[in-house]
Amino acid sequence: MADRETMTGHRRIEAAELNRIEIIDGGRRLCLSVRDAAGRPASMSLPIECLNAVVTAVPRSDRDLLADAARSVHRLDSWTLRDEGAGLVLTLHLPDGARIARLMRLYVRVVAVQGLMQVAIILVMARFVTGL
Repeated sequence: MADRETMTGHRRIEAAELNRIEIIDGGRRLCLSVRDAAGRPASMSLPIECLNAVVTAVPRSDRDLLADAARSVHRLDSWTLRDEGAGLVLTLHLPDGARIARLMRLYVRVVAVQGLMQVAIILVMARFVTGL
């Protein structure tokens, strides 16, 4: 986390690790506690309303990053943040969520059929090897 200050007074913090995320100020702000490569702590807080803008700026997959699509912004209908005791759970609600759910069900079925076919191939090959 190098602190860099430009000539305009803008300060940039580059964190090496994220230590903690807290909801503070009666649920109105999100506080990020970070640490730099030298181990120096820093924190930043945002109004909770900004979280939607931050989350929508995140690319959908690592493949997007590798394909240099890091500037992609995807629409987010809403989000929820819950404290589950062991940590916070962030749920993102995408406008095409129902479509994604249908495609995931189809994907699971296709993978199941592929697994059955692999088992069948192994059984056939075992019969060839044993001479049956």
